[in-house]
Amino acid sequence: YRIAKKIAKKLKEINPKIKIVVGGIHPTSLPNETAKEEEFDIVIKGEGEISFYNLVEALEKNKPLDSVKGIIYKKNKEIIENPPQLRVEDINSLPFPGWDLFYRWKEFHPNSFGSVISSRGCPHDCIFCASKKLWGRKVRFRNPKNMLDEIKNTHKEFGTTIFRFNDDTFTLDKKRTIEFCNRVINEKLNIKWGCDTRVDSIDLGLLKLMKKAGCFQICFGIESGN
Repeated sequence: YRIAKKIAKKLKEINPKIKIVVGGIHPTSLPNETAKEEEFDIVIKGEGEISFYNLVEALEKNKPLDSVKGIIYKKNKEIIENPPQLRVEDINSLPFPGWDLFYRWKEFHPNSFGSVISSRGCPHDCIFCASKKLWGRKVRFRNPKNMLDEIKNTHKEFGTTIFRFNDDTFTLDKKRTIEFCNRVINEKLNIKWGCDTRVDSIDLGLLKLMKKAGCFQICFGIESGN
């Protein structure tokens, strides 16, 4: 957050007319506090795909910002909070990340592009986790084919061989996890991958299948010291 403020301040010094838009877990958790910062012009609260698209379109066409759901912005030094934007229900419909749009992306290591999010939301309410603030408690899953299509596309375009699933609880849907692993094995994909999960969402049989499908690392969230 502090680094974002420093970058925004430098950008404003270069071009005072530039619009600085921020989003993510901090602005979503503390939207009004974030909107008060002089370095930031607009805050996107929650998932940003639809809100940011509509915001850019409004700015390009000089349309009023009051029509853009999910944003908080300044108007004559007053902070205006628009109605929330509904979350994307079918996350299979979202396009894959445009890694090739990164500045000087060819200088990055191929495995820099292996970050995958295959679900959004978590039904649990761990005190140390802010996931529910951004994604909500209802879980929305991508299907195994969609997950594999992204992996194969990233491998083809960038040579990525190591992937990291950044879902809160990757194995929450056991049937989906089994189908994904079987697809990786049957298609003989030479990849390695890691994920996060909980100890109550996995068993020995699933662990063995995941290892066979290339899983080499699991990070567990520990909810109790008992």
